[in-house]
Amino acid sequence: MPELKGNNFSMKDYLKNEDKNYHTENAVELVNLYGTAKEKKEIKAIHDRHMTPKGMFNRTGIGAGDYADRNKLHNKYYKRFSDEQSKKSKPELSKGSYMKVNRPNLNGRTTGTLSADKKKQKGSLSVDKRMWL
Repeated sequence: MPELKGNNFSMKDYLKNEDKNYHTENAVELVNLYGTAKEKKEIKAIHDRHMTPKGMFNRTGIGAGDYADRNKLHNKYYKRFSDEQSKKSKPELSKGSYMKVNRPNLNGRTTGTLSADKKKQKGSLSVDKRMWL
């Protein structure tokens, strides 16, 4: 079983695992964050079977049934995880507040600020192009 990050598991960790094709490890993390005790037991068993060397070349792999079950558990919790991670990374702006953002333009200079737009819904963001940083 991989070392679990628990509540410290972030989108950065998730994407790093995806780059390495550690799909089962991501499913384990998501189920351990949000799943029931039964689902945690099921994903641990899937992971253990996946990591058991098999065959003539002693390779690891995942069977079709486990693949489907793993993806079902992963998909059940991925949207929730993604939504929570995006909320953590978005700044909260009150109406009329500004936040500097470095936005490179074609000339290599940075331009723009983010502001809460009073005409749109509360807390929505718009780009104010009048200001050069």
